[in-house]
Amino acid sequence: MFTAAKLLLGLVIVPFLLLFYVGKGLYLGAVWLFKRLKPLGSAIALRTAALWFGLCRMCKRKPKTEPDSETAETPSPERETPEQGRSDRWMWWLLLLSLLVALIGTWRSCSSAEDEGEGEPTVVYDRAFDEVIVARAYLDGVQEKVSDDCPRALVGFKFINDRPVRDFDFEGMTYDQAVDVVARDWKPLVVGHLNPEVVLSKQQMAVVTLAAMRMGKAGFVRSTFLQKVNEGDLTGAGKWLLLQKADGSVYPTGNEPKQYFYVLQLLWYGDLAIGELLDFPMFSYKGIDVGSVYTIDGEYVYTPEIGDRLTRGNYPTPREALELW
Repeated sequence: MFTAAKLLLGLVIVPFLLLFYVGKGLYLGAVWLFKRLKPLGSAIALRTAALWFGLCRMCKRKPKTEPDSETAETPSPERETPEQGRSDRWMWWLLLLSLLVALIGTWRSCSSAEDEGEGEPTVVYDRAFDEVIVARAYLDGVQEKVSDDCPRALVGFKFINDRPVRDFDFEGMTYDQAVDVVARDWKPLVVGHLNPEVVLSKQQMAVVTLAAMRMGKAGFVRSTFLQKVNEGDLTGAGKWLLLQKADGSVYPTGNEPKQYFYVLQLLWYGDLAIGELLDFPMFSYKGIDVGSVYTIDGEYVYTPEIGDRLTRGNYPTPREALELW
């Protein structure tokens, strides 16, 4: 009896749930369309409506005709003749076709505008900065707190507005607000020096930002890496993820910078995803033997064994340190 009651209740509720979600979908779709209607689409829709109403008025005007005889039957104005029905049908088909063209034109204009915005450096930078945080946490570690109200920031950032992080006043800021300060600080340098015609993925934009942070503002602007990126040579750009002197020559370094830029190369070429770094122990890349990851010609090497080495270490993972549960 209880099972039958539950079944009956389910049969009653399910149709209402279906109606609710269908109505919700239609409502959200209408809101989405309204927000994205461009002036061109609105103009097309208005002109289509005006054309249809004009045709309606034309079809309703009937020329006066003299009856052949006094006995001729006068057609009732309320009775629709077959000819009138056919006239109305072609008018409705014309309206449907016009609306279809207007909708397609509006959709194309909206989607093309959105596609253009997707690749803009400013848009990609804003979307990529969460990945910058994760990668920077893995590469440089996470400070336990900047102030009592701002725990677990600022993931290794050293300078903000040309001042050391320790001298910056974060009083009263949340972690997200503190990160936003850093994002806004680096944005003019990164976005302002990128060729807007070169489309970068989120991960590539994150690597560009990380390279700027490691190279420093002056080093990044004059780097061959940035030059190659702006030329659209993304494959060649990755080979210049390293430190250079002011004259462009390669800066001789110890192991740590080479290990650091090796990870950036893996991210740039897609051998690693930044999402994977979430569960790698912080600083695990420092256990890599530099001699085993570069050939004599300077080409980087990545093997499953190296990937396994990156998963082992003594520090917490960025997920744990940033409390990204």
